[in-house]
Amino acid sequence: MTMQASAATAAHRDESRSRTFSLRDVQAPLSLLLTTVGAIAVIVGSYTAWATFYAGLVQRDGVSGHGKYFIALAVASVLASAVSTRRGLQSMRWIVPAAGAAIALIAGRDLRNLYALQDDPAAAWYVVGRGDGLYIVIAGALLIAASFLAAPVLPTVRRAHIAAAAVAVSAIAGVGMLIAGVYGEYYLHLASGGHAHNHTQALQSAHILTAAGGSLLFAVFTAAIYRLGGAARANRP
Repeated sequence: MTMQASAATAAHRDESRSRTFSLRDVQAPLSLLLTTVGAIAVIVGSYTAWATFYAGLVQRDGVSGHGKYFIALAVASVLASAVSTRRGLQSMRWIVPAAGAAIALIAGRDLRNLYALQDDPAAAWYVVGRGDGLYIVIAGALLIAASFLAAPVLPTVRRAHIAAAAVAVSAIAGVGMLIAGVYGEYYLHLASGGHAHNHTQALQSAHILTAAGGSLLFAVFTAAIYRLGGAARANRP
């Protein structure tokens, strides 16, 4: 009887430990950490020189080009990874590998174009060189995409959570669009020496992204205020 009691006590202790610690408790923070590190790498790489000209005398980063979109996607991936830890919003995690793959593919194409420019005899006068920026961006993007592998298994999305998921997607998309739009507005109005292209092109992508991102965030904010107001009225005696 004593041995049976000891065995039962040990089994109960092991069961208690399994209840207090779960692999899911480690997977979600690890996935968010990997996504964040990858996003930081993408941002740093976007600000690092992508190409050099005249034997390194002139350097160009990617923020005025695709870099601003990479930064927006990187921030959106971190937000999606963080939101996906909430109950009922685990499906938001699918945004993370999609964003990482998009960044890696576009940055890879930019790098291929840079290689082609280096090999172009017509550009020999400019003494084109490669910077480290695109390599850092691609490494960060691959880390963002790989962070999905560390995430817990996705449960089935319930119908009751569809509305919350739609709000989360709208908020993440709004932040991403607004970041890219603000970067574009800066280079359109300030860095380019004024509104240089506004009178030659009817619609600028920067204006569209800024307006769309701001509208989405305003809609999410309005919905949140309306929901809070409804909850307050329901709890009113």
